[in-house]
Amino acid sequence: MWSYLGAVAQVVQPERRSTAFGVVTAAGSFGTFALVPSVQWLILHRGWQGAFPVIAILVGVILLLAFALPRRAGAPAGASNADGTLLEALSKARRHSSYWLLNAGFFVCGFHVAFIATHLPSFLTDHGLSPMIGATALSLIGLVNIFGSSLFGWLGDRYRKKYLLSAIYFGRAIVIGLFILVPVTDFTALLFGGLISFLWLATVPLTSGTIAQIFGSRYLSTLYGIVFFSHQIAVFWGVWLAGWLWRLLCCICRLQIDRLRQIRARGWTVGIKRGISDCEIFVGSFLYISLHHVPFATPRENERRGNRPPASTCLKR
Repeated sequence: MWSYLGAVAQVVQPERRSTAFGVVTAAGSFGTFALVPSVQWLILHRGWQGAFPVIAILVGVILLLAFALPRRAGAPAGASNADGTLLEALSKARRHSSYWLLNAGFFVCGFHVAFIATHLPSFLTDHGLSPMIGATALSLIGLVNIFGSSLFGWLGDRYRKKYLLSAIYFGRAIVIGLFILVPVTDFTALLFGGLISFLWLATVPLTSGTIAQIFGSRYLSTLYGIVFFSHQIAVFWGVWLAGWLWRLLCCICRLQIDRLRQIRARGWTVGIKRGISDCEIFVGSFLYISLHHVPFATPRENERRGNRPPASTCLKR
């Protein structure tokens, strides 16, 4: 992503740079809208083994487009000798507080964006919705984001980018908070996908435009790449930590359900005595999930199978 933004900055005037970044980002979003439902259809009918070669062929076609790029880049539009060398640009960025704030903002962005993109389909399926609803919600991210990225890119050339970035992150918090409070239905899932997608990649033209405005366009690819690196670190933590916590909570909940059954079957006296070890069970579950990978089934899967393994098996596997 940072490579093509740096290429665009080479040929666009500074006063139109944010708008150009928004248009390019919107063009990339169309691929998300077109491919997600198609890939989901392939997985449902051909399996992931059949879908993988198709995706690989499409990615391979992208390589051919690289031959259309100029062999040597011209002078960046709006660039001057004031940009200095790469080491000078890196040193200036290291001492600039706004650059660190952009890194922190993109870290937060990557954490919750990857969390939604990875776990939203499973979350909707656990609530009884069709897998195609999850795929459609993700495809809406690509469709509506075309308008969001274009609009905020255009606004970035006319208003302060830092205020627009603050509005985007605040809007994401409101949308996610409301989605947690409302019932999960087909309508609310698609509505959430449409609203969050409007703000999905709207930060890209504003963040890259801010970096180019402060440090110049000559080393935009490098400086934006560093910011995007913090984004990818957060992507790992957002995806992995959510799955790890889900496994931990599943184990704890099963243990507590088994404990309540023992209290009801044996009487409150025995239950209270056994309840003293709750803290030990929590610590044991914590260590167990940290050291082992247990393929927990979702509550909906257990209900479909007609069996529910006892909580004690959680620590015996």
